[in-house]
Amino acid sequence: MIGTAGAGDASKERGRAEREPAGIAGRTTQGLAIFVDDVDAHAERARGAGATIFREPKTDDYGDDYWATERTARTDPEGHRWWFMQRVRDKARGE
Repeated sequence: MIGTAGAGDASKERGRAEREPAGIAGRTTQGLAIFVDDVDAHAERARGAGATIFREPKTDDYGDDYWATERTARTDPEGHRWWFMQRVRDKARGE
């Protein structure tokens, strides 16, 4: 996801304070959620490319008067966590 020279590697070379999770005992350093059109297909492509999936695609339903979201999550080679989501029911449109 980040490429061959991740943000943590580059910051060390420049003397900056940022570190990748692997360099700070696995602590979370960011949280990013990205909406995609098809969570299941996205997870399968990521798995095929060697991603570590720590949350398989699952729907979280927050009730009939709210929304439902399918999401998955993975870890990149430096330990950053990425969440990918798909809205399956939207409160505003009543779907």
